[in-house]
Amino acid sequence: MNRAYAEQLVSRWVGILGLTTWHIHVVWPENAHLWPENDDDFGKFGKDDYAAVWRPKDYETARLYINEELLTSFRPDAHLTLEVAIVHELLHLVTRDIEGILDQLEGQLHRDVRDVIETVFSHNLEAAVDRLAYSLVRFSNSIDPAL
Repeated sequence: MNRAYAEQLVSRWVGILGLTTWHIHVVWPENAHLWPENDDDFGKFGKDDYAAVWRPKDYETARLYINEELLTSFRPDAHLTLEVAIVHELLHLVTRDIEGILDQLEGQLHRDVRDVIETVFSHNLEAAVDRLAYSLVRFSNSIDPAL
């Protein structure tokens, strides 16, 4: 696998997920300086983190950070893992407005109540996005096993 393959996956899934009106930049480590406010994002990858996405609340623009270590991995499932990670992060763009519900609660609830709601909401949304990503990739690859 290489960067071109990863970027092809991003392009493919941008179309499938209906994100064609978005401006999505795939960011590699040497390009992170173009966005100094997020320059440390590559240092945030944990052992099992393969991608991350940043997007503003109001504009259809995003930066998709891909952990390059996965591209050189010898894991037998590296292709699938990369594709699921990309789809997972792109699904966060699809769910942006749902995630924005929490912003609407700002100042409306007691801080302790809001913290509980945010924790439960975020955990369940993350779980749903993860299940969807795995299912979509499995379904897509069953239709076109060459991918």
